[in-house]
Amino acid sequence: MKLNIKLQNVFLEMVCFLYISLFTYAAISKLIDFENFQNQLGQSPLLSAYAASISFLVIFAELGLVLALSLRVSRIKALYLSVGLMTVFTTYIILILNFSSFIPCSCGGILEKLGWTEHLIFNLFFIVIGSCGLMLCQFHKKGIITLLVIVVSSVVFVVFLFLSSEDTMHKQNPFIRRFTPNVASRTLRKNLNNYGFYFAGHSKGKIYLGSSISPLTIIEFDSTLRHKKQYSIQLIPDPLPFRAVKTKIEDAHFFLYDGSIPIIYRGLVSDWKATI
Repeated sequence: MKLNIKLQNVFLEMVCFLYISLFTYAAISKLIDFENFQNQLGQSPLLSAYAASISFLVIFAELGLVLALSLRVSRIKALYLSVGLMTVFTTYIILILNFSSFIPCSCGGILEKLGWTEHLIFNLFFIVIGSCGLMLCQFHKKGIITLLVIVVSSVVFVVFLFLSSEDTMHKQNPFIRRFTPNVASRTLRKNLNNYGFYFAGHSKGKIYLGSSISPLTIIEFDSTLRHKKQYSIQLIPDPLPFRAVKTKIEDAHFFLYDGSIPIIYRGLVSDWKATI
């Protein structure tokens, strides 16, 4: 009997540790790239109307559950709520896969590598182990009813948000912009290995990238992204005290400018020399 109780406690500790690890990672990754997280929610075909409030609510819920799961006195109640939160995420995925007009981007971090179906399986796994942990410790009528109420309430909550959001988007028109999905498809990819690049323009089958780190450097790729060349822009006269130089390429010419100084340089992409 004592051995069974010990095993139950060990299993419960493992389940809580997995939930703590998951919620900690999820919350931190959202905070690090919070703007992108909000944008992804805003593009969701189910939750657009509530993107701003939900983005904060999810992070606070995950961090709150991490704290509650870490405390022995609140561990069981926190585990009930954790299963409920995972049910919320799972219901959302089911609605996305079955009732959405398009499938948006997935969440960030390592989990971004998973597809929506893999996410569904991942979430179901956590719901199952969380439910098993609760039933091992509270396998009685009250515990089962509590778990069922939380799961059903979580499902109803997400369905309500979905219906309410769509009603708000279609009837009240709150000027929340959704981008048209699947406009562009990726055909080629090139890893630049550095940050700070931006699209400067294209000319005669060539693609040009500027650099915010090295403003006078231009990177050229052909249309296959296999052949790369690097150029340095020469300014005549010497460069003025610019703050944030940008380069724009139009056909055979390139333009270099900075909004803080009322001067524009222009040159040819054939020699990369620019004059005022």
